[in-house]
Amino acid sequence: MELAEEFQRQAEELKVTTRQPPACAWADAFARLAKTETDQAASLDDARLIGVFEHFYDNNRSGNGGYGTHYVVLGYELRWPGTAEPRPDDQHSELRWWPVLDLLASDRVHENAKAYFRSRARRSGRQ
Repeated sequence: MELAEEFQRQAEELKVTTRQPPACAWADAFARLAKTETDQAASLDDARLIGVFEHFYDNNRSGNGGYGTHYVVLGYELRWPGTAEPRPDDQHSELRWWPVLDLLASDRVHENAKAYFRSRARRSGRQ
């Protein structure tokens, strides 16, 4: 089994187990992140797992040379009511809503961010 497929399988299992206890740390972290970045309340129960993604960077958070960073990210999709505006934070200099095809074509969007939308565009046949 390919590593990404194994991560996907484990992510599905984690999502199922996080729905059991209402005060789960995973669900709390999800809600906190959504509130911080969008100022909207969100629940893991309202989200759909879209996949497991790997992000590689040549640098690292400590700023020490000689090694990079590898993140394994669980990507989720949410549908927002109204027109919630994302807010920049210390990790993001600019956040905004994009039409998917514009986002994929833009050189202003990091490749790691585009990966979430490529899988969506592929599923809908729009890529």
